[in-house]
Amino acid sequence: MKNRYQENLKKSAKLYHRNKRNSNFIRGLIYYHQYDAENASTLSWWDDVDFILNDYRVILTWNHPRHAYQDHIKSEARKSIAHLDVNMDDLFNDATPNYVKAGQSRKVIKSYTVNKFSEAFGKLSTAYTQALQEIPHSGMYQAKPSITTGWLACGYLVDICVPIEVRDVEDLVQLAHLVKRLLKRETSLDSEFPGYVYSKEQWGAESLKLGSK
Repeated sequence: MKNRYQENLKKSAKLYHRNKRNSNFIRGLIYYHQYDAENASTLSWWDDVDFILNDYRVILTWNHPRHAYQDHIKSEARKSIAHLDVNMDDLFNDATPNYVKAGQSRKVIKSYTVNKFSEAFGKLSTAYTQALQEIPHSGMYQAKPSITTGWLACGYLVDICVPIEVRDVEDLVQLAHLVKRLLKRETSLDSEFPGYVYSKEQWGAESLKLGSK
């Protein structure tokens, strides 16, 4: 039995693309980043791109396994300092408000600058920094290639994590080509990246490279 909700999303996605045919595609893509030719050898972390497959748009979000690994470290670090029970209200009580004009004579608070020398902030910051350094050495977490998909009202969402570098438009074209082949079932993640895992060894090696620059 078909899922009526998903079928309606699929119809909406195709209708959306039909009404947006004048969109500005470059080499079959709509991309959102400006690529820096001077830093073409740096490590890449994530990117977004849209392209057309059949009669609908694919909304592609990509991240490298190093990005997934970094997210895991940050998540575990936040968990490790939860017991400190630092009152966030204390941080804002000691913070300096930043104002913006809202008319001829009125100002409103846009943001706060936290006092980095406050006791509460210092305790939280020190514990978090220490956790970020310790977790990669003690954890057994591994980031692996993955892909999830689903219909939206404006297209077909693909969230993919694969170990390639995306540093320019040409890399983005190759990424889109890979995803098209995956969606058409002409290939698979196991075939493209057999046995690949990103773990603390890779994180440590890349951290040394980043630290040496």
